[in-house]
Amino acid sequence: MFRTRNERFWIGLTDENEEGEWQFWKEGEPNNRGFNEDCAHVWTSGQWNDVYCTFECYYVCEKPLPK
Repeated sequence: MFRTRNERFWIGLTDENEEGEWQFWKEGEPNNRGFNEDCAHVWTSGQWNDVYCTFECYYVCEKPLPK
């Protein structure tokens, strides 16, 4: 997925209920810019970034492998 595109992906994280203590952040993140970055995506480097929940981004789905 990351080898073919230089895109960001939603990873299903949010701290809307409570400002969290998450791991694997990109340096300087989470910065909660504008006090409203309550969702997260992952960069192609694998590091996390907090963003506005209205930010348009690809997403990751789980799909079982065929047997």
